[in-house]
Amino acid sequence: MTSLPLNGIRIIDLTRIWAGPRATKLLADMGAQVIKIEHLNHADRAKPNPTTESSQRKMNRATPFEQKHRNKIGLSLDLSLDEGKTVFRDLVSISDVVIENFSAGVMNRLGLGHENLKALKPDIITVSMPGFGNSGPWKDYVAYGVTQEQITGLYELTGYKDGLPMKTGTNVGDPMNATHAAIATLSAVVQRLQDGQGEYVDFSQYESFSTLMFESIMNYAANGILSERKGNESHYQSPHDTYQCKGTDEWVTIAISNEEEWRNLCEVIGKADVAKNSKYSSQQSRHDHRKYLNYEISKFTKSKSKYEIMNLLQARGVPCTAVLNTQDLLVDEHVKNRNFIEHLEHPDGETHKYYFGSTWRENGSTTQAVRSPAPLLGEHNGYICAELLGISNDKLDVLAKLGLFATFSDN
Repeated sequence: MTSLPLNGIRIIDLTRIWAGPRATKLLADMGAQVIKIEHLNHADRAKPNPTTESSQRKMNRATPFEQKHRNKIGLSLDLSLDEGKTVFRDLVSISDVVIENFSAGVMNRLGLGHENLKALKPDIITVSMPGFGNSGPWKDYVAYGVTQEQITGLYELTGYKDGLPMKTGTNVGDPMNATHAAIATLSAVVQRLQDGQGEYVDFSQYESFSTLMFESIMNYAANGILSERKGNESHYQSPHDTYQCKGTDEWVTIAISNEEEWRNLCEVIGKADVAKNSKYSSQQSRHDHRKYLNYEISKFTKSKSKYEIMNLLQARGVPCTAVLNTQDLLVDEHVKNRNFIEHLEHPDGETHKYYFGSTWRENGSTTQAVRSPAPLLGEHNGYICAELLGISNDKLDVLAKLGLFATFSDN
């Protein structure tokens, strides 16, 4: 791959926290020029102390900010000032996409809503991704990934049967919404290539997350059945559970979906006679006898490490994976082999790992996805204002005195 697919697309990034920044990170990884806009009073990062360039870079590396903003360039701009809005409008006139995840109505109140921007650049694409979309009775409600699990029904289904509902180990909604938002942006870009028109994308994070619940939603819509918490059990696969292995807090998961996998599992664990027993000849019958079968499987898994179990069963076509913790994942040989962890030399002369690089390959390409570190606050003000917008040095000095480009180092 000699050229990244989104090379030549310029995106103004007004997003904050996780879902929006990760969406624009995906687009930046694909080659788009993403301009991250912040300001000292509304920075999407913690304030370093002392406020030196080296401390900023060190803090970037120590937080998720670096992972979500790599490959972007940074502009510090105060949109509460009329002069800031003017600079923003000028930037819109040479850009392709504006993405924001403010609360509904914020951009309109700033006078920077899609209709305002469209008057400046008819083919501009605006992607607005508040928690609950830009219409409906909940449009002004505050939303974060941690609350979406509850409002969409995932929380209600997570946990053991007859137990309390539980949240997942991370905020599942944010990265999922980010992926959907990136796809929505790409769709609008493709549509513009076809008709030459700008697009307004009203993206609801709530609706995006709800698509994760399609199975339980359809089960109720079609059959009137409310799905229930079932822990590690499955209605479609059996055995289907997590099994303890040799060592401390070591586990594998096994999910059997057909009779061949069932026979192979029994042979590997030394229970070929169990596979021949008609009592366990169907998914349902095995589910009915899961307590006994899980006991027999566990006796075998406890005798070996999780990687040994996984390799033995996978060699026989049995779906089985080791349960990895974060440390395991980062040193995993498969991850290393595919160059999923990338390295980048920073301006401070240090080389740092990025977890992770691109999640796709094109024609087996190993083109590095991480090309530049996350920008410092306002790091690229000069390039954007002078080179892209053509603002003279005299005017920049006037604007700077107004506090338009305030950064950490200005304090």
